[in-house]
Amino acid sequence: MALRDLINNLKFPKLNAIYISLIALIISFIQLFFSIPLFSNYYLKPELYLYGGGSDITQDLLIGHFAVFNAGNLKAQNVEVGLLIPANYQVILMPKINSRIIREEIEPDSFIELENIRIEIDSLLPRELISVAIYPDEAKSIKTINDFIVVALRRAGIKKIPSTVFIRSAEGTGKVIDSDN
Repeated sequence: MALRDLINNLKFPKLNAIYISLIALIISFIQLFFSIPLFSNYYLKPELYLYGGGSDITQDLLIGHFAVFNAGNLKAQNVEVGLLIPANYQVILMPKINSRIIREEIEPDSFIELENIRIEIDSLLPRELISVAIYPDEAKSIKTINDFIVVALRRAGIKKIPSTVFIRSAEGTGKVIDSDN
């Protein structure tokens, strides 16, 4: 009974209960404030993927199809896709979006029949998919890659052309999947 008497003798004014409640609320808000960056960095970010591949480097007709996909929950800004393609090939984006295709300059008399291109896309919304088709511009531009270049490409680990090089955005790098290289 001594414990019951001690509890009854304690005077716990309502004002103290209010202070304790306010302190608990302040602590909860502080915890929320510190957990928001963890939440946003984990769940609210773009996740870029580049899928696809091209034809075997020894084939007569080299064509390729790629897909650029944002699997994340946030819009990706300033997306760049790098591809290695045969020189003078068409690059078609579907659907038509605000983008730029930048081609590496090749010397007119160069024996290298490949060029690096960079596709710049202003933004890619969450769950948005862009298809990239690469095929010859005209029948005259269809030609096989010379044997010297084929050997060099195989030594570099490239088995298919067109092939993927990179995908990145202002938020970081993406992942190249099934590049067939």
